Amino acid sequence: MGRFDSLKENPFNFNNEKSNKKRNNRKENKKKEIPDRFKMEKTERKLDQKKNEKKEEVIEKKEEQKKEEIVKPKEESEWIKRIKKTEEYQRPLTDITNPIYWDGPIWKGPVYIKGNKLGENWKKYIENANKLSSTIIIPNMNTKWSRDGVNWYNSFDETFSPEHLQKIENYKWQKEMEKFAQRTLELHERRREESERNYMETGDIDDFMWAEIEHRKYEEYCEKLEKEWEEAERLAAEEEKEEEEEYLEEDED
Repeated sequence: MGRFDSLKENPFNFNNEKSNKKRNNRKENKKKEIPDRFKMEKTERKLDQKKNEKKEEVIEKKEEQKKEEIVKPKEESEWIKRIKKTEEYQRPLTDITNPIYWDGPIWKGPVYIKGNKLGENWKKYIENANKLSSTIIIPNMNTKWSRDGVNWYNSFDETFSPEHLQKIENYKWQKEMEKFAQRTLELHERRREESERNYMETGDIDDFMWAEIEHRKYEEYCEKLEKEWEEAERLAAEEEKEEEEEYLEEDED
């Protein structure tokens, strides 16, 4: 081939070869980039999945801890235990506000009594007295009274206020009067039946029936008298009204 043979060839071949090489290199680079990108995305997805799994584990652990806290009671301090024991000790044995324990102002619920414990000297004395003597001196142990088992007094009456004790006395008196009235009515009814039976059998009016008749007459007389008084008051009020009207008419003239 001659020196100018190369000039006979296409002058653009050299440039085409270069551009083809560049295109091929780009394609190869793109082919390399695509799997690398997929790898990166896959790695990132795995990392995100691990992070989410760790978050879920943390959340599950927290929920389990909360459940354990709910199930397991917290340890109480010694002071709280003492306070609870005191509250239990002071809790009333009987609710004195419950109406089932009352008859009006009268207490019909349970009554609690307690006394101080005997000392060792008294215990020894009673043991010896039981063996040697038939008479035993029982010491006064300052008995206390209560209606709720919490508040204690020196007597049963002291469990009530003075005003409440007066209400109890008034209530008892009222109940006695009601019993007396009921008994009187029963006796009166029985005596009336006897008097009527005697009148039906003998035709005689006994003292009881005579008293009943006179009492009825007296009641009728009182009723008639009250009506007359009411009528008189009505007439007096009408006359007074008429006089006032006449007086007003004279003033107008």
